[in-house]
Amino acid sequence: MGFYRRMAERTIAGRARASYQVAAGHLRRLRDLHLRLGEAADWQAYIDGLRQEHHRLRALQDELNKAGL
Repeated sequence: MGFYRRMAERTIAGRARASYQVAAGHLRRLRDLHLRLGEAADWQAYIDGLRQEHHRLRALQDELNKAGL
């Protein structure tokens, strides 16, 4: 799971909408892994923290919303 987390965070650092779309794909995979392992609370804490950390990046927030994250 750490792989998808690192990939998403590195991709977000690209600061472009296309990067945010790629990051959303990594985050969907990460969410699915957390849910399969019964770690829904850990996933929610992570995505909430990520959204808070990047609350000023409107394009990122938009892409996360589009991805259902």
